[in-house]
Amino acid sequence: MASSQRKNPQTKKTVLITGATSGFGTHLARAFAQAGYAIVLHGRDDKKLRAVKKEILKKENINCATVVADLPKAKGIEAILSAMRKQNVDILINNAAIHDGDIADVFSTNATSAIALSYGAFKHFTSKNGGIIININSVAGLKGSQGEALYASSKFALRGFSESVKEAWLKQGVRMI
Repeated sequence: MASSQRKNPQTKKTVLITGATSGFGTHLARAFAQAGYAIVLHGRDDKKLRAVKKEILKKENINCATVVADLPKAKGIEAILSAMRKQNVDILINNAAIHDGDIADVFSTNATSAIALSYGAFKHFTSKNGGIIININSVAGLKGSQGEALYASSKFALRGFSESVKEAWLKQGVRMI
């Protein structure tokens, strides 16, 4: 994991965003950085992570760290959870997702990994008296989508998990969105 390059004494909180190297993850990183949050960017591609980090630091005076990890692998989950603890993350955004692949890859990336990270974040956040977990979902997680059966069902699983723990975790100071 690369360390932060800049420090801003007025940094609000720290957010960790999975899948931050493209698409919605990059947009989330830019938005949180612009709002003054410290950022921990996650992705599988170190070159892409460094590019997003460079872009953010060019525009914003914030803490910005990176963690390169492959989510479906146990070592990847542990690397992200380690970064969460080291950077004292306040908000986890489970954004990483894939649309195509075999059953194991799609479910591992879109559901199983996000659930494992949510459990790890819950443990971290309860030790620090609160935090927020945001599990990015999709319209496909509400209603099946022709041609995207695996993607839609993996997002159904993530939605079901999130709804199942939401109330109990809130009582422990962890907000699930």
